Amino acid sequence: RRTGHPRDFDVAAVLEVSAKITEVMDVDIVMECPSGCTCETEDITVDNVMGTGKRQVMISDIFDVPHEKPPVEKVLDSDVKVEVNNTRVLRNKVIVDGTATITILYVGALPDQPVHSMHRSFKFSDFVEVRGAESGMDVKVDVMVESLQVDPASLSANMCLRLRADLVLSITASAVEPRRVEAITDVSGCEVEATFTTLKVDSLVGENSNQVVIKDTFET
Repeated sequence: RRTGHPRDFDVAAVLEVSAKITEVMDVDIVMECPSGCTCETEDITVDNVMGTGKRQVMISDIFDVPHEKPPVEKVLDSDVKVEVNNTRVLRNKVIVDGTATITILYVGALPDQPVHSMHRSFKFSDFVEVRGAESGMDVKVDVMVESLQVDPASLSANMCLRLRADLVLSITASAVEPRRVEAITDVSGCEVEATFTTLKVDSLVGENSNQVVIKDTFET
């Protein structure tokens, strides 16, 4: 809020955005040089995806409004941030442990109807069936929030003292086995006609990041 201007706000946000698009492909390659030919090879490391699975997970939690906060008259808005804390790979299963933190904006059940916010964090653990997964493999997990609903769980004289949060997550898990292979990149000195496929293989040669500052001034 700007000093001396209670209805004007100065807002500054620092953003850092990274984007990457990949495509998983199944490619047949020759790893042995044909007899009588001269071959050029190159060592490459590929992520061999052993299996991928997807599951919808429903999470519910009932909790009290903190004592230092007024009771809830009306929920205005809610948001959630989900973090994956740990993953474990078993035979044909990937176990995902995470934390969901909900932020709730609400009207307090007081005569002046102040607006308050509160946070609630809870842990969850579930599994995704991934055919081909084995203990010791690497795992890639993507979690997407499909829906979030926060409603009163108990009312007393039109005041809410407890809230219920219902969260639906979509969890996608892939079991990956890094593999180093010697791929043939050229064949010469024989009558073999080779057909080659161009692949873009990830190889980190450097990285950098940049921050963008966004500023705005607005009135209530």
